[in-house]
Amino acid sequence: MSQTGMQGQEDCLYLNVYTPNLKASLPVMVYVHGGAYMYGWPGTAIKPSYFMDEDVVVVGIAYRLGNLGFLSFEDDVVPGNYGIKDQVLALEWIKQEIKNFGGNPEMITVFGISAGAASSHYLCSIPKAQGLLKGCISQSGVAGTIWSLHAPGEAREMALELAKKLSCDSYSGSELLTCLQAQPVESFITTADIEHITNLPVPVLEKPSDTAVITQWPTGYSDFPWIAGVMANEGLLITEYVKDFATPFQKLGFYLAGNVLVAKALHLKDNVVIELLKITERFFHWKDLLHLLSDYERFFTETFFEYPILKEMVRHNGPKYFYRFQYSGGPSLWEQISNRSLQIDGVCHGDDAAYFFNVSNYFIPEGWPGPKDIELSKTLVKAWVHFATHQVPYIEGLEWKPFGDYASYLHITNDEIKMENFSNFKEVIDFWNNIK
Repeated sequence: MSQTGMQGQEDCLYLNVYTPNLKASLPVMVYVHGGAYMYGWPGTAIKPSYFMDEDVVVVGIAYRLGNLGFLSFEDDVVPGNYGIKDQVLALEWIKQEIKNFGGNPEMITVFGISAGAASSHYLCSIPKAQGLLKGCISQSGVAGTIWSLHAPGEAREMALELAKKLSCDSYSGSELLTCLQAQPVESFITTADIEHITNLPVPVLEKPSDTAVITQWPTGYSDFPWIAGVMANEGLLITEYVKDFATPFQKLGFYLAGNVLVAKALHLKDNVVIELLKITERFFHWKDLLHLLSDYERFFTETFFEYPILKEMVRHNGPKYFYRFQYSGGPSLWEQISNRSLQIDGVCHGDDAAYFFNVSNYFIPEGWPGPKDIELSKTLVKAWVHFATHQVPYIEGLEWKPFGDYASYLHITNDEIKMENFSNFKEVIDFWNNIK
C-alpha cells in the first residue's frame, strides 16, 4: 500500500542489503519502515546512501501490511501479528547471513520511524527476538500505544466487520479463514479504514502459543540500550485528517465532536465526562478553525507520541537516551499532505527522515539541502552509527546524557543541538498519568 493507492504485490517478503565493504565485520542497522502498518516499503524511495559514508551495513526489511499483516479474530485460527512475525523472521535471517555482506551478526541494531519505531520497540522487547539485537532506536513511536496496539476485543470487532463486507460473515473458525483467503487481494486491502487513524489493522495481544510474538504488554524485557525521541509537532500529520469533519462543529457542536474523537482515541471508559473536561480545558479553546486545528495538533502530539514515548522511557531499565527534534526547513510530510492549505507551521511527524535517508524523489523545498542541513544530517547519522557500534550515541563537542529521573534530553533546533532540562516533559507525564 502507498498513500496514493495499492502498489506492488502480495509476495512482498524481501530485504535490501547495503554494505560499503563485503569483507569487513561492521555493525548492522536494520531499518523497519513506517506507514501506520498500512503502507510503505524499504525500496528505492528511501535510500540509506548517507549511512554508506560510515562503517556500517544497513538492511531494509519488508513485511506484510494492513489486513494481510495484522488482521486478527483474537483466536487460534487468525491470531494476528503476521507483520511482526515477518520482521522477526527477517532478523533471524540477518543474524545467520549478514556475515556474507560484511556485517557482524553480534552487533545488530534495529531502528525505524513511526510504525517502524513501534516495531523496533516490539522487536527489542518480545521474547521471540531475544538474542537477535544489540540495541533499538525508536523515532516518533513506541509499542503499546493507542495506534500501535489494539485494545482487547477491538481487532476482533474490526475483523468481523471486514468479513461482513466481503460476504464471509456466515462462516466461523477455519471456514471463515478459507472464505477470506478466497477473496481478491485488492478487495481485502482496500477495505481498511485508512481515513481514521484509530481504525487501522495494527498489532494485537495474542493468546500464548508456540507461534505467538506479543502475548502481553509490557513484556518484562527492558534492559536493551535504547534511543527514542519525538518531533516538535507530531500531531500535524493527524490534524490533516480531522480538519474536514471538525469544521461543521465549530460554533457549538465542536465540544461534542471533539470529545467523541478524544474518548475513542484514548479508550476512555471510566469517569469519561470528568476526564474529558480536564482534557478539553487543557487543549481546546474554541476560537476559529486555524486555532482549532492548532489545538488538535497539540492534543495529538501529546496523546499519540510524547506521553506514550515518555512513559515507556521512564519504565525502561536499560541505557536510554531521549531527544526532541525541532529543526525546520527541510522536506515536510505535512506540506506534502496538506498542500499548505492551512498555514500551521511546525516540524511534522516523519520530517526527520530526510536527514537520515536520501529522499531525492520526495517533496524537496527549493534550496534544500543547504550547508546547515548537510551538517545536521552528518551529525545525526554519525550519532546513530556510533550507537549501533558502542550502544552509546556520540555527538562531537557535546555529551548526550542518558535519560534519568526527569533530568535532561537532547534538543535539536535550527540554532543548535544542546541538552535541556526535562521539566516541561515532566508536566506532560504528570497530567496524563492522572488521566489514565
